[in-house]
Amino acid sequence: MESMGNAKTESTNARTRRPSKRQRKEPLPVAMWGFVILVVAIALYVGGAVLALLQGLLGVDRFVSVQLVWFSGAPLLLGISLIAFDALLLAPRRRGGRQVFNDPIANREVTVALTAYNDEKRALLT
Repeated sequence: MESMGNAKTESTNARTRRPSKRQRKEPLPVAMWGFVILVVAIALYVGGAVLALLQGLLGVDRFVSVQLVWFSGAPLLLGISLIAFDALLLAPRRRGGRQVFNDPIANREVTVALTAYNDEKRALLT
């Protein structure tokens, strides 16, 4: 009897076990991180420009703001590069080699009805 209980537990564990990270084929969020880095770079640039304006009005040395504006270029370039890498190299792999067929219909007297999910109320009004 004990062996039957273990077999049942093993089959339950096999069904509920999650696949390892190597088994999952989830795409890398490269473009998302590129966009986040790009937004941070733009925020640094705008912050440096506003700080330069304030320092100019107060007559203070603008060394910090100039450095902030100059060094915002590195994350800007990194963000644009990550987005381009994702769009040009990774996106075609995700799409795969699916083919769209455009075969002409032999019988042209066909009625096609397109509906939307949960749109019964609007369909009844028309």
